Amino acid sequence: QAATPIIMEDVYNLIQERNSYETIPFLPIHASNFFLSNLADALQTRCESLEKQYYLEQQQLLVEAHQIEEAAQDHGTNTNDNDPSTASSSENTRLRVEVAQL
Repeated sequence: QAATPIIMEDVYNLIQERNSYETIPFLPIHASNFFLSNLADALQTRCESLEKQYYLEQQQLLVEAHQIEEAAQDHGTNTNDNDPSTASSSENTRLRVEVAQL
């Protein structure tokens, strides 16, 4: 029975030696894969955040455009000018310029 533990220890040492030969060359590859995986996750999170921000800004622009349009219509009905569409056209032009600047 004394020989059995020595044999098992030798087998274990041989396995450890083999694993070190097979593993060490791949450590940089594993490290780079880990780094790239983390980078991809970070970029995905950033992309989702930017998409959400873009969506919210688009919604805000739509709300502001609607408010400007309502204000232009109110201004057009309250004006004493003969051509109320002129005020609405200038408001539309101003709105388009604001949207283009964003």
